[in-house]
Amino acid sequence: MTDWSRLLLIIGAGYCVALQLGKLPGALPLLTGELGLSIVLAGWLVSSVTAVSALTGMVAGSFAQRYGARRLLFAGLAAGAAGSLIGAAAQGPTVLILSRLVEGAGFILTVVSAPPLFQRVVAPRHMPTAMAIWATYVPAGMALALLGTPSGLAALGWRGLWVANAAILLLWLAVVWRATGGLPPPPAMPPQPIVARVRADLGALVAARAPLWLALGFGAYASQFLAVMGFLPVLLIQTAGFSAATAAMITGVVVALNALGNLLGGALLKRLLPFTLLALGAASMIAGACLVFASPLPALLRIAGAGLFSFGGGLVPSSAFASIPGLPVPAETRPASFGLLIQAAGIGQLLGPPALAMVVQFGGSWDAAPLFTVACAALSVAAFRMATRRA
Repeated sequence: MTDWSRLLLIIGAGYCVALQLGKLPGALPLLTGELGLSIVLAGWLVSSVTAVSALTGMVAGSFAQRYGARRLLFAGLAAGAAGSLIGAAAQGPTVLILSRLVEGAGFILTVVSAPPLFQRVVAPRHMPTAMAIWATYVPAGMALALLGTPSGLAALGWRGLWVANAAILLLWLAVVWRATGGLPPPPAMPPQPIVARVRADLGALVAARAPLWLALGFGAYASQFLAVMGFLPVLLIQTAGFSAATAAMITGVVVALNALGNLLGGALLKRLLPFTLLALGAASMIAGACLVFASPLPALLRIAGAGLFSFGGGLVPSSAFASIPGLPVPAETRPASFGLLIQAAGIGQLLGPPALAMVVQFGGSWDAAPLFTVACAALSVAAFRMATRRA
């Protein structure tokens, strides 16, 4: 029987760490002015929170299997809070980027630990629904942060906003600690050194091949999503003359559409094959990005394009996460499969914003940006096709 209240509390931990992704884009215009950041350095600041995910995602999944998902979930929330407090005290971009790395450690520990806990509170027949809801954690968390940023900046300043994020993470840690205290223990597994566990997981993933292709496609998706959403507030300010607060709120609504796309994708998986949804999502992102960055278009059409990009792109995460249980890997390797997917997303999110910034800088205007987004979408489709052939 599914314990929906516990499930939603565990999913809420993902929302809390995703707030750390979304709190920065809305504050970026203020930080750029205060710290004198170039557009490329601003891109690295947006994406640096994902650096740890990019380096350690699969290994973190193996740690969750070896040392217990519940322990790592709490460690992740605590690390995220510590990183946010360090960032609040930063006096320059170096410390701020370092604080984002600490937040990134909290992010990856949390998001690879939550799905293994689902198996202890979710009935098998409800697992696809649980995974579709889980897939909303990034867009929903980012949207909540973006929508709350203007009022948070006005009331607290950006440093106070960082402290408030730390408080949210610590509060959720306490709530989830209490709520998951009576969970049934995970299935017993023979003790295994962590190095051997990582080696076994890596061997299984490489042998199967399908997880590698799935991760590559998901990384390409995540790369363009964070790049476009991260720079959308700046784009709206520069091209449409919106205030920073208005641009952040519009971006928050646009990002929230991605969460709705995730839920729609979860529902459509009962009728359509995952690859069909993945291809539809990629096509939507191509069309939407072309509208976002086309210079002659009025602001409303740009925003509509951003909505299409975000909503249509939401079909991708739910389909990708739902594909993991069907991968040809042993059951004990599933947490590493989740970790590999998050690692690929981390690599994409780390490289995406600065890559888009360099394309724009080289092209001389935002008109060059679709070159980046179309390339990412094409790579996603090709990689997902290979994954479904081997799954």
